[in-house]
Amino acid sequence: MFLYKNVLRRNISELFVINYEKKKQFKKLLWGKIMVVMNKNVKWLWDNHPEILISGVAALLALLYIFLFTNNGTCAVLYHGISQRTLFGDQKIVMLVAAKEKSMKEVGVMESTPTFKIRGNNVKIIESPSQFYEQLIVLVSQSCYRVALCSLYIGTGEMERDLIASLRKAMNEKGSLKVDILLDFNRARRGNENSCTMLSSLKHDFDHRVNVALFHSPMLRGPLKKLLSERVNEILGVQHMKVYLFDNFVLISGSAYIRANLSHDYFTRRQDRYILIESADLANFYFDLIHAVSELSFQLNIDSEIILSPSCSDHPFLGSRSRYCELLNAKLKAVLSKWSQLHSLTTDEDDDTIVMPVVQFGAIGLFADREIINLIINNPSPSELFMATGYFNLAPCYVNALFESEKSCNLMIASPEANGFHGAEGFSGYVPDIYKNFAESFYRRMINKNVLNRLQLFEYKRDDWTFHAKGIWLKKYSDNKVNASVIGSTNFGYRSLNRDLETQIVLFTENEKLKDQLTAECDMLFYYCSAFKRPLTTFGHRQMPLFVLFISRWLRTCAVDPQHLRICDGVADIIARSGVNENSSSLSSVPMTINKCLAQKNGV
Repeated sequence: MFLYKNVLRRNISELFVINYEKKKQFKKLLWGKIMVVMNKNVKWLWDNHPEILISGVAALLALLYIFLFTNNGTCAVLYHGISQRTLFGDQKIVMLVAAKEKSMKEVGVMESTPTFKIRGNNVKIIESPSQFYEQLIVLVSQSCYRVALCSLYIGTGEMERDLIASLRKAMNEKGSLKVDILLDFNRARRGNENSCTMLSSLKHDFDHRVNVALFHSPMLRGPLKKLLSERVNEILGVQHMKVYLFDNFVLISGSAYIRANLSHDYFTRRQDRYILIESADLANFYFDLIHAVSELSFQLNIDSEIILSPSCSDHPFLGSRSRYCELLNAKLKAVLSKWSQLHSLTTDEDDDTIVMPVVQFGAIGLFADREIINLIINNPSPSELFMATGYFNLAPCYVNALFESEKSCNLMIASPEANGFHGAEGFSGYVPDIYKNFAESFYRRMINKNVLNRLQLFEYKRDDWTFHAKGIWLKKYSDNKVNASVIGSTNFGYRSLNRDLETQIVLFTENEKLKDQLTAECDMLFYYCSAFKRPLTTFGHRQMPLFVLFISRWLRTCAVDPQHLRICDGVADIIARSGVNENSSSLSSVPMTINKCLAQKNGV
């Protein structure tokens, strides 16, 4: 063991001075030295104390089995911790990565983003999950020619069965109605009774009028796909978009990756956000997007078999990952480019609201969501920012943007009691503790950065409710109303940036009625919040175990991967040139200014 430490001591200092391009060579050299030392020690143990070596190997295999092949709470800890990859820890590491990445050219920024100008009166904020479910049923019954459901998965409870029954009834009554469903491959097939079994009869009865697509992340492949259990394999990425189309109506919801789906829990007491928009162009854009992803996904056929789409020339996990990613990248960019060129900002006085749909999938190099959110956080207009996330584990670029912004910011997170795993048995019951510990770390950084005068942290707590509302609101000081908002599937974490397929909309409005709706929504959510308090090592009547503190710190400090971490450098310079402020002469200038900034950022 002493030899291992000596090797690490001699080499660790080199880690902070080598060039980024030499990282692989350094790692190869370091691990080569470690392996030499390990071989010597293993040989000595085998010759002198074989029982110690055998016991150690047996213990490692036992731990490996527990972590990979059992669907217990341990998996939940991995899922909610490792998959998010926080970086609230050592600031020196953040600075190091930022310095190394500063000279690297940013990739994946959209040259332009589709922009749609609509009437604010055609936008409706849905307040509760029960209203959301009722709206789904009504929209299905009213749809004449198309329904498209894009979600993580569909549950198997009574309310989900009623939803599918309403689809069947609508298709029986309207021969022209077609249904497209896009779900995640792994999540929709988990368990004996799952989304596919729920939809198989609908597909069998209507065949060509129903298309069920299952997107498989190109990141899950090889030995990992075989080793990881059903629950853990979602760490590597899922189809996370939450969009529902009904003719010319678009219904968008926020999401969280455990229960953000069309399921019973989602329809009752789980706080989320929901927005209904009537816009033919926006609906057509999302229909094209869902169709593009479906073409490169698996399909559920009439015999309840899962087959690869004939349009997909490269297998998502058996073929070349680079070729599949290039193919998917080209498909998505084609849709974005098409609608960026087709859209036009009309001069109709009734069109007082702008909607910008944003797509992000870091695995294939699409990062537009990250850039736009950083622009919004650093927007120089005189306004107050409100930001919410159900699983508080912000990506480093958003943490830095919040600390560097001069704007008054309010962050809303789920209290441990509002976490979906509160009260669970086993390790799952400590998931709220881990997120609480992440919040503690962030709060300490707030103190160290001396930003408590403008940056505040709040916890959502509502009896018998769980929380995973996501989004951003900008409230202007002049009228104390929200005139801009972001709503969609992203959790603002590492995983949302780099692993999951996400979409959300950025909305700017001058419509007074819509401003009132957005303001009421924001105020309602914060009504159930209280300021983040200390001491922070307990909640309820339970002491946080020391091992949870250790795991939380390990997840923060050991999950640093400079190769994938992309710091949003140069944001301040973009903001300075953006001109997005309260004195803009026209609302139409907002998206064009953002698109121009994104193009300049990408060197276009």
